[in-house]
Amino acid sequence: MGKGKKGAPKSTKKPVQKAQKLAVFIPRETQEGETRVAGTPETIKTLVQHGLAVYVETGAGERSSILDQEYMQAGAVIGKDTNALYASADVILSVNPPTESPLSQVKENVCWISFLDISSDTAKNIAKTLVDKKISSVYTTNCSNSLTR
Repeated sequence: MGKGKKGAPKSTKKPVQKAQKLAVFIPRETQEGETRVAGTPETIKTLVQHGLAVYVETGAGERSSILDQEYMQAGAVIGKDTNALYASADVILSVNPPTESPLSQVKENVCWISFLDISSDTAKNIAKTLVDKKISSVYTTNCSNSLTR
């Protein structure tokens, strides 16, 4: 180590780079008749307070009577370019499971959090794509159709 000002040791360590914020994306639900959205303005506030960058697709809350402006006031960025939003997200929050179209746009190692209906015919194909793209997934299984009393 060399000497800095007034004889103090001069550090040879590289400066620590500030870490990028984790990017969370909440897309608009595309399933016919779906009125839910994966995040509310209250959810957004909490995520932002914990240091996450939150992006919400324009109109995502429309069917739940949540305006884009409410998301913006909570700290979210509203985006129209869904391809770019899917491609840059580290975490995706959605109500319904992914379909092939958005899965083809996401980067490897993204975390997708949503419901998954294990009785659906497409679940196996989706699961294979998740594995192939190294997508971490956290699913709550919707088993209500298969439960009997």
